[in-house]
Amino acid sequence: MPHRPADRDSGLHSSDAWFLYLTQGVTPRSTGTVRTLFAFLQPRCSDLQSYAIRVAEANSHREYSRLADRTTEFLWQQGLQGLRTQVQKKPSAPSNPLHVIGDVNLPDKVQEELKCRPKFAVEPRRTSPELLGLVRHVSKRFPEGDVDRCASEGVDLLMRVRPPKGSFAIPRTIKHLKGNSLAQLPVDKDGGFAVMR
Repeated sequence: MPHRPADRDSGLHSSDAWFLYLTQGVTPRSTGTVRTLFAFLQPRCSDLQSYAIRVAEANSHREYSRLADRTTEFLWQQGLQGLRTQVQKKPSAPSNPLHVIGDVNLPDKVQEELKCRPKFAVEPRRTSPELLGLVRHVSKRFPEGDVDRCASEGVDLLMRVRPPKGSFAIPRTIKHLKGNSLAQLPVDKDGGFAVMR
């Protein structure tokens, strides 16, 4: 806590000395608040000095707390980086995502697809009418003179380029499971499958 000013020794007027005392370590915004409060309450309140001191101390305590919070967060982030470099990563145990129960024989391709786990997804392929509709939609975004040319080039491109076929044939896997009366069930939290009769 700052020392109270010696009004008579410093040669300052009493109100000026108290104002300087109250605004030590306070932001300019808070200083204006203290000045206004001081000017308003001085003639009306005999307890002004103690009240203004409490206001100034509360403001500097808030600023100190804010600075302490920032410093603590900075030091924690620095220490955390060091701690993370010291921790050795445990090698994850290889899990078998496919469990075959009983006398069940699965082709390699079907096993490969089932090992991809339940959350695996294949991008849906667009049909030819959908692609033509997309070309028409895009060509409408061009200026009037270029609409026909854009549509023509889009159709030519669709005729020349075929979308690549995916390596996964999900319908084939479903057909094999149904044809052999096999059931597939999710078995663990990691998302593996069990196949059984």
